[in-house]
Amino acid sequence: MGTVYFTMIVDTLAKYKRMRGYTVLLPQGWDTHGLPTELQVQYNLKVSKDDTETFRLACKEWTNKTIKSIKEGMISVGYRPDWEQFEYSTDEERYIRAVQLSLIEMFEKGLIYRRRFPIYWCPHCGTVVSQAEVGYVEREGVLAFVKFRAAAPGGSDIVVATTRPELLFACVAVLVNPLDERYKTVVGKEVIVPLAERPVKVMADNAVDPKFGSGAVMVATFGDEQDIRWQIKYNLPIIEVVNEKGLLKNSGELSDLSIEQAKKKALELLKQRGELVEVKPFKHNVLSHTERQNCMTPIEFLSRYQFMAKMVDFKDQVLGASELMKWHPPLMLDRVRAWHSALEWDWVISRQRIFGTPLPFWICRDCGSIIPARREQLPVNPRRDAPPTDKCPVCGSTNIAGVEDVADGWVDSSITPLFITGFFDNHELFKKTYPVDVRQQGYEILRTWFWYSTYRGIVLTGKAPFKSVLVNGMILAPDGRPMSKSRGNAINAIQTAKEHGADSLRYALLSLTVGADFPFHWEAVKRGKALLQKLWSAFRLISSWSVAPLMEPPLSSVAVDNWVMKRLYETERTYSNAMDEYRFNDALNELVQFFWHDVCDNYLEIAKPRMSKGDKECASALGFTFDSLLRLFSPFLPHVTEEIYQDLKWGSKLTVHALEWPREPKFDEQLASEGGKEVQIIAAVRSAKASKGVPLGQWIQKADVRADIKGISNVKELETLLEEVLRIKDARVEEGNFSVTFA
Repeated sequence: MGTVYFTMIVDTLAKYKRMRGYTVLLPQGWDTHGLPTELQVQYNLKVSKDDTETFRLACKEWTNKTIKSIKEGMISVGYRPDWEQFEYSTDEERYIRAVQLSLIEMFEKGLIYRRRFPIYWCPHCGTVVSQAEVGYVEREGVLAFVKFRAAAPGGSDIVVATTRPELLFACVAVLVNPLDERYKTVVGKEVIVPLAERPVKVMADNAVDPKFGSGAVMVATFGDEQDIRWQIKYNLPIIEVVNEKGLLKNSGELSDLSIEQAKKKALELLKQRGELVEVKPFKHNVLSHTERQNCMTPIEFLSRYQFMAKMVDFKDQVLGASELMKWHPPLMLDRVRAWHSALEWDWVISRQRIFGTPLPFWICRDCGSIIPARREQLPVNPRRDAPPTDKCPVCGSTNIAGVEDVADGWVDSSITPLFITGFFDNHELFKKTYPVDVRQQGYEILRTWFWYSTYRGIVLTGKAPFKSVLVNGMILAPDGRPMSKSRGNAINAIQTAKEHGADSLRYALLSLTVGADFPFHWEAVKRGKALLQKLWSAFRLISSWSVAPLMEPPLSSVAVDNWVMKRLYETERTYSNAMDEYRFNDALNELVQFFWHDVCDNYLEIAKPRMSKGDKECASALGFTFDSLLRLFSPFLPHVTEEIYQDLKWGSKLTVHALEWPREPKFDEQLASEGGKEVQIIAAVRSAKASKGVPLGQWIQKADVRADIKGISNVKELETLLEEVLRIKDARVEEGNFSVTFA
């Protein structure tokens, strides 16, 4: 449903802009590389990663099948990007070349480096993840109070509170708050780490909360992000006790156990040794792999050599550029500001995976220097391709190895605004199209796709890549929760489109306020279907009167014709203002209200007796109004408008979507005002007739009407309309408070 909603929004916007005369570039890219693809192939298709080439081909095959399925679904709901000119996927050679070229340029600018650093590691997915891919999840745990014995005879023991007793073998220091009177005498002294039986120093740091637990905490490498900060601040040693599978190592009896098994075992051993003072159940936030909803595994911190992009140095620049963009809705910028405040580390751009863009670098094994590929080599795969030089340009060593890591998937997708505008190979196109007018995306990837794209645009071109940002929310299940196959509340958008009509689904989703989360409502789909039927019936009706489309606005002498022209003018103004501000729901609602109530409920009823007499002014007003309606509805309801256009032979162009914006209606302001009053009086008399239980099709001998007719210059015209529209043989209208007497 999310993909369908996304495509409906961007498709509606593109169709509207084309109609307004813009040259629209609407590319369709397929983000194929990355962890989701590998997980599908590894766990669902049961393909082993041991044979890397077989695994890569299986990923490619699965990707192609998935793209085919998604594309069919997109087309079925009316999505029409530039399939012919601007369809691409991130695993194509031309795209891989662009990604690698962007990395080489960043390296030459001094923005890419390699270092050993504590990285976010997902044991379940078996890969490093970035800060943008993790978040906190509340989980049940324990808070253990553990006694650390004094290292020196006669010294004071200290009780440390920890949620991760399984990491005792990685403890490198104990910290207390410098203002905590309880520990003033032990600061600077050493205590013995239980189980590990080695001394560590007690240190004072203002970041320690004296009210948490015992007020004393251990620094383990690494239990959480705060441990990383302290390790760097005090240059503490690093002791690794967790491997890439999430099992303990270098931990005595805890080795080869999982995190949870080791936690339980550690508590048992501490209790046996008399070093477990107390254990409390503890609910706390645990850093987890939240970007993957089907993972959510707690993150471990491993110290590994990784390729990094300098991000922190540019975060103020990225935020500043973001604040100059126009945001829809504006509150979404606050999410970017929050991410800016939370961002502490540079971007880890390397991944230990198979199906991805190869990093275009080699490493000198002797001095550690990075050797980039030559531009003419690209695309390149250092796993199998020869290095660009036989000797390290720094130390002269011939001991050179190709980098086996691939790029983070966001490294691929973050250059999309550069790729589609021709930055890498078409500078004339780039001058015309960069920065792009609008980035449309979901809010859940603002800190990844939006942030990284903005960062890359700035460092590679000196300019931010977007003028405006349109952020959509999520379509929830009818029960208000996120859709999930496991919960059984997911709705298949394509099946819904087949059963109820794609335009009905488009109406239901585009009626929502962009940016907010909404539960899916079947009633909205039903309203959409009713609208389609109403549109079709109305066009069939006027076609039966031989009304032809009229592109030139007529100027009628009849008041109600001027009224409908003015209402069309007002509707178009409101519609276009809303569309220009990406308030699609407001534009659609205004259009539906005009069509359903002003046109169908009122004007068409007035037109029926006039058209039976061959009224040319009425036919012109109908032709222009319905031609405008067809154009205005076409971005929202592409299928029914196309069917009307073709089946009723409404125009000569290839498609309704090739039509231009309707011309501005013409009307006399005074006559339009009079027409508005006449329509109100006719509607009121109709209601009065119905309230008497008289069928609307039944003739009435006489009606005496009193109403506000000040300003109506042709009362006789009004009386004639009352007689013809409401089947009254003799209608008389006089000034006064509204009343109707039927005879």
